[in-house]
Amino acid sequence: MPVLSLSSVGGGVFELNQSILVNLDASQAVSAFRDLLWSRAAELKIPSTRISISSNVTTPDGGIDASVIGEVDPQFDDELLAGNPRYQIKTGNFKPWQKSQVDLELFGAEKKKAFANLGSEIQRMLEDSARFIVVAFGVDPTDRELRKAEENFLHAFRNCGYPHASVQVWGQTQLLSLFRRYPSLCLSLRGHDHHGFRSHDSWSSDEDMQLLEHYSSDQQQLIDELRHALESGEVPHVRLIGEPGIGKTRFAKEITCTKSLSPISLYVKDGRTLLQSSFLNELLQTEDKRVVCFVIDECSQKDIAEIWNMMKPRSNRLRVISIDHGPDHTFDDKTKVITVEPANEEQIVDILKDHDVGENDAKRWADFCEGSPRVAHVLGENLRSHRSDLLVAPTTSEVWRRFIDGYDSPDSDAVQLRQVVLLFCSLFERFGFSHPVGDEAEYIQKLAYKYDPRISPSVFKRIVNELRGRKIIQGEKTLYITPRLLHVHLYREFWNLYGDEFDISGALNDMPRQMSRWFVHMLRYRHECTAAENAITRLFGPDGMFPSGEFEDSQDSGRMISILAETCPKPSLACLRRTIGRMETAELRKVTRARQQLIWALEKLAVWEECFADAAELLLALAEADPDNCSADASRSFEGLFSLVPGFGPTQAGPSVRVEVLESALNSESAVRREICLRACAKALYRGPLTRMVGPEYQGVRPRIQFWIPETYGDLWNAYLAVWELLVDRLLEWRGEERRLLISTIIDVVWSVIDIPLLTDSVVQTLQRLAKDEDTNIKRLLESIQQQLRYEYRSLSAETKKSLTTVVEQLEGYDFSSTLKRYVKHWTREDFYKDNLEPSNTFSRKIAELAKLTQNDAELLRVELPWLVCEESSPLYSFAFKIGEFDLENSWFDEIVEQYEHRQENATTSFLSGYLAGVYDRDVDDWETLILRLADNPATADRFSDFVICSGMTNRIALRVVSQCRSGLQSKERLQRWWFDRQIQTLEEEVVQELIRLQLEDRTGLLWGNAVQMCHQFYFEKDNAKVLPEDLVFELLSSEAMLDGRVASSSSYYWSRLANAFLSQFPQRKWELFERVVRISMGEQSVLEELDLREAAVISTILRENPTRAWGCIARIYDEISGVEEYRLQHWLGGGYRIYGEASDGPIQFIGEDELFAWVDEDLEERANFLTRVLPKTFNESKAGRLTRNFVARYGKNERIRNGLHAHFHSCGWSGNASNYFRELREDAREWLAGEKDKNVRRWLEDYIENLSNDIERAEIEEERVGLD
Repeated sequence: MPVLSLSSVGGGVFELNQSILVNLDASQAVSAFRDLLWSRAAELKIPSTRISISSNVTTPDGGIDASVIGEVDPQFDDELLAGNPRYQIKTGNFKPWQKSQVDLELFGAEKKKAFANLGSEIQRMLEDSARFIVVAFGVDPTDRELRKAEENFLHAFRNCGYPHASVQVWGQTQLLSLFRRYPSLCLSLRGHDHHGFRSHDSWSSDEDMQLLEHYSSDQQQLIDELRHALESGEVPHVRLIGEPGIGKTRFAKEITCTKSLSPISLYVKDGRTLLQSSFLNELLQTEDKRVVCFVIDECSQKDIAEIWNMMKPRSNRLRVISIDHGPDHTFDDKTKVITVEPANEEQIVDILKDHDVGENDAKRWADFCEGSPRVAHVLGENLRSHRSDLLVAPTTSEVWRRFIDGYDSPDSDAVQLRQVVLLFCSLFERFGFSHPVGDEAEYIQKLAYKYDPRISPSVFKRIVNELRGRKIIQGEKTLYITPRLLHVHLYREFWNLYGDEFDISGALNDMPRQMSRWFVHMLRYRHECTAAENAITRLFGPDGMFPSGEFEDSQDSGRMISILAETCPKPSLACLRRTIGRMETAELRKVTRARQQLIWALEKLAVWEECFADAAELLLALAEADPDNCSADASRSFEGLFSLVPGFGPTQAGPSVRVEVLESALNSESAVRREICLRACAKALYRGPLTRMVGPEYQGVRPRIQFWIPETYGDLWNAYLAVWELLVDRLLEWRGEERRLLISTIIDVVWSVIDIPLLTDSVVQTLQRLAKDEDTNIKRLLESIQQQLRYEYRSLSAETKKSLTTVVEQLEGYDFSSTLKRYVKHWTREDFYKDNLEPSNTFSRKIAELAKLTQNDAELLRVELPWLVCEESSPLYSFAFKIGEFDLENSWFDEIVEQYEHRQENATTSFLSGYLAGVYDRDVDDWETLILRLADNPATADRFSDFVICSGMTNRIALRVVSQCRSGLQSKERLQRWWFDRQIQTLEEEVVQELIRLQLEDRTGLLWGNAVQMCHQFYFEKDNAKVLPEDLVFELLSSEAMLDGRVASSSSYYWSRLANAFLSQFPQRKWELFERVVRISMGEQSVLEELDLREAAVISTILRENPTRAWGCIARIYDEISGVEEYRLQHWLGGGYRIYGEASDGPIQFIGEDELFAWVDEDLEERANFLTRVLPKTFNESKAGRLTRNFVARYGKNERIRNGLHAHFHSCGWSGNASNYFRELREDAREWLAGEKDKNVRRWLEDYIENLSNDIERAEIEEERVGLD
């Protein structure tokens, strides 16, 4: 609508005059009349879909511009909508009281005045006997002119055969009367707002109202329900409550954005504006019939109470949506209070993505918005605009001031004091406010008081509670500012205002320890703040954290450095150079508590190009001093800095800076540093799939830091070439093991760089050179080239493939010796497959051919024996097998053994075992003869059982192994690999039993476990159990050796199967086994639990079959034990370790009450105390619960017993929040208490519930406090 000058306005601001109507063009008039029809339809509760009107005034309409579809309920008798009306809307100087203008309008120029020449829609109107209304916006006819106008239309219709047509003509006077009923339409047509009142069109067009929202399906359903409630009058007042920035006003806009509500909606900036306006007084008059839906922003509870008191009796025509931060606990039958909940993470992410923020970044920043759409839009726009300060407020909205000021004037004392309190609270991530952590709030108050004496304890407490009411500060006992970006904004404002005077070091010394951690956490948000940087520089100076230059190895120091590395990189780096940079390697190795934090700090510093070299140097120094088995791995962090994959290496530093660091490290005098640098070079050249933990790119509230990306591929290839040349150049300089490691590194990275055009020739030449180098691991080289050719990790040219194939062919061998080494020593996995990856027999055929050659020329093999006996591989075993198979005279045996005698511990069992396996395959007797000679030979006697199990098996030789072990010629522990060898099945039962006895003799855990598994292997072949040797198996199942180590865990499955079979075959030994195993398990807590853990649960099953007898055995054992053994018995009976919710109440639940309580009565103090640590932790209706309940009923008068059971019920593990765990326990206890009659039980449960309530309170306090720590 056009904005009219005030001089053209007559009457009240919510009324129209002729000058406004006369200036409307056709499109504006149609829109105005459409809104009028929608408003009246909403008032009469007629669906707006029955109003047919098009805003496209250029489209032929058949003479009718608008209509109401269907008849309106006769009870309404409405002048605007009744009578099936059809409207023709006219603007300009149309004078219907002049017959010529009517004829021209109806029939057109030079046309006969007949029905056929009427517009199609006018024809339909006449046929339907509808009501025809001419709406003239441009003229204000007199009564006589109106009558003449209607007569002109009636005369025309009579001439067309319709003498009884219904015709009305409305001019400006009639329209003004109709529009006056809807103040919002009047305000909209006037084209300007008035003293805080705004039409829906005006208000909804504001910048902040244009922002997209992403409502969930539940929220959209709520919006639809509220719309219906307002339109129908079912709920004439909707009150929206929620914390600042949550989107309450946009929620109200969404509710009113309908054809029915938008034309009658008036937005008011606050409740006080409406109360002070004369317009409200006009609306309240009895004769006033105007219809309004008010949207009242920032409407306090006091104001809405006064407003609604006046509007409620008139709610048939006055609707209200009021908005406040809350809380609101009032009740009214015509009011619906809605709490607008914070947006969820998905909605905030969608808002940020609307501002072109990427998915991953949006998820990061969503945490800072903490459900506030307003903050999300501000942040999203700043990110899209690449602003360095992401917290800058838009010029159209004082977003941060709205949080602070609320309804008060920015210059008021209330706002100034509120800001001071918020600024000092913002120094801490969170703070305790009430007992038992209220001392933290006292500290903040005293700190604020030093800067502003108006902040007394009472003022501080009052302001914090006000802010809690507005949801700007949240929490129960421990509080925090929300949303987090507001917190950060306030924090930076603090440093801008007070930073020059604030002493960080002194404050850290004064504040409570927990608060110091929360203070340090906030330091990460101080970047781009000069006062803060100056304060940090002072902190790192001679009078700061490390005045002597000696680094304090503590988690607090490490955390401080890590966080300040984000805030002020250069001062932080200077501090680290002054402290850990001067430490020797031995000293750095002792830095353990702060180590991980230091590594993280250096990673953050290395992000910046100007800090990279020094940060990398310090990180390398830490890497050199990495302790063994330390999770804080500086080496890996250092290596990761050098990845050249664009955008992946965590630094802005370009290749030249990084290569310079690598070159310096490769030239270091430290071998450890050189080795670490080799791995870093490999990382730099790696171009395969990569993963990296995000972190360094996200610092404080900086936008995500962009890592180095080359401008052209040429820049990238040159970077790879520079690192490659660093490695190749050192082939001429390095020697020994270090050179061999260098060559292996080069081989490992070949596949990654060979396809880079700039490197291809150099890579191929280097491979050709390495193929002839004595330091090269030929097997590694071969496998690398084979994989390149077979799988084509990279697209290689035909020339490159040909060159690589030539290298492989050269390595195939040119004589017997080189070929043997190729297939026995340098074999690869690729040798066993064809190019189509199907298995190939080429390799085995080649092994057989090589072995065959030695038949005709023994010297070929004799020369190779010295190294063959020291190798260990499956191809070597196969080659030796063929030698043994071909050697019918066993002529090679002595020479092979002679090599073992000469090589001693350097010789492996592989070659001789393969040879003997070949002999065994053709002649078992020959095998026995030869292998017995090994038993007597000092060079092989200690490994005799290994040669046996790898080459063959007979009863005679197995017994010789037993003899060998008993005589001490070899260790019994070498039998550990025997149990899983199927050759055990070929032995006679007596021999296997002797092997089992042998392993039980020393009572060691490893041998016992081996014996159990060997027994299972022999007697349970293919699940067909044989008859067990009774005494031997009983000894095996009940051996004290099971106490040695945690062997019961690995052997429990086999033990359970053996035990079940034993009890099935020898049921008479059941109770002897039960008592024996339970008694033995008192020596080690885990044994009985692990043996009884399997599905079979042998011991518990025996107990359940006869609880009375079982308890007799247990009671006898109890009488014989004490101390830790008693605890182990309790542990098993009570069900062992378990997490809350696991259904395991322990074997005790199966013991009858009579037996248990009779046993307790014999020694009440001692035995009842024992049971309090065993009973099921439940009072439910199960057998276990009834046992505990009846125990308390019987013995609950005894205080010691009550306390013992309380301690027992509290000893349980859980996962998740402790408060939820204790709450679930309390709910269980309340269910147990309901209906309970026994006084002892009620007393115990009531005490238990009270204790749990205290536990819940303590846990909730702790959970609030550990939030982000």
